Amino acid sequence: MPNQVMRLVAIAMLLAIPLATNGSQAVDRSMPPRVEASAGGFTIRSLTGPVTIDGKAWIAVGPIFSTGTVRAPNGQFAITLAEASSVEVVHFRITFAEGGRPLVQIDPGTAVYAYITPDSRWIINGTLEFTDVRNWQKYSLSKAFNIEPFVVLKAISSDGRRLFISQQDCAFDCRNFPNKYYEITFPTR
Repeated sequence: MPNQVMRLVAIAMLLAIPLATNGSQAVDRSMPPRVEASAGGFTIRSLTGPVTIDGKAWIAVGPIFSTGTVRAPNGQFAITLAEASSVEVVHFRITFAEGGRPLVQIDPGTAVYAYITPDSRWIINGTLEFTDVRNWQKYSLSKAFNIEPFVVLKAISSDGRRLFISQQDCAFDCRNFPNKYYEITFPTR
């Protein structure tokens, strides 16, 4: 009889462990995401010019450039941008909120914009940091690929697998500085 009770307790404990929908253990989003040193499977290639944003193959994106709260397309979380500093360019702190849990800061005040991908998996900020909401990890593509700031998200591919960005060597009034163009491919996992 005591063995049966022990087995029932063990089964009840196993059933109580929350699991993510993909079968792995649930991710703890009560702390900021873990910062990864690697590029995390992202690839990037330099382009000789801009892509054609036609609304079919490439769809224009609208990053958030102001204070406020925006819900993810899937409705499972929201991010809030709060002004952190404003000298020549406004910088924001970005916080993450999910299901009534306490807010978690995902950017301390260096972001000039934020963008949530249509699949609600990635939060991208203006310093070219990608936060993986599913695995709760953060990747700095500017560091991994040595791309300087002043990066602007321009478009996402219709399949949601690639981003088109432009980069300049100054924040504004950059007539004497040519744009550089890149295509970023998301990891396959």
